[in-house]
Amino acid sequence: MVRSSEFISLLQRISPYHVNISYNFITMERDGREFLIDAYSGDLFASPKSPGKHVLEKIQAQQCKSCFYHVSPEATFDCYSYISEGYVHPVRICVVTDFPEAKMNLLHDVNVHLSNIDLSLTQLKILSMIVALGGGTMIPADIQQKIDQIPSQKTMHGDACPFYSPATEMKKSLIIRNISRHRRKRHFLDVLRDFQYLKEAAYYTVGISYFDRKIAELESQLVKLQAK
Repeated sequence: MVRSSEFISLLQRISPYHVNISYNFITMERDGREFLIDAYSGDLFASPKSPGKHVLEKIQAQQCKSCFYHVSPEATFDCYSYISEGYVHPVRICVVTDFPEAKMNLLHDVNVHLSNIDLSLTQLKILSMIVALGGGTMIPADIQQKIDQIPSQKTMHGDACPFYSPATEMKKSLIIRNISRHRRKRHFLDVLRDFQYLKEAAYYTVGISYFDRKIAELESQLVKLQAK
């Protein structure tokens, strides 16, 4: 079996398409998108190709300051930094896809019979991804569908970020979702009581009081945001 370090060297020699390999990641470009393949796990990531410094500066000036992903403490990563530096964003703007394992098993059998290089299923998957992305063919339909959901470089030429989410609207959405979640939990206490799973009435009273308080707090926050 070929070791990971040896496999990376092998790819640089035999890849039929241009690939960049750095820090155990394989990067390629196609249709205005950048693709990154983890050389160890075989995970495939995609993000828009950087549209250029001028466009990025206009996006930053017009949208970043009011974008949820830029101003919220919950936003772990800064989209602008990743796009401007040409990196593939690991959370906000990427899709992780996988090639079907059944096909990889078949490729493994073929590989063993046709060559003296015994590649692992993950290595075969990576090689298949490079050929599929480089040639623009043979990409499974479900994976192509996920890739198509990632905006291309062209979508950013209008000086608008395809991932822009107004901070206020995003916060409203999160609060509404939390209110619904607490209401479901409160209703579940009613179900437990009706089916007599709660032996002590005090448990029900304390639980209802807790969820009512949380719901009231969230509704108060929502009213303040809607007033802005």
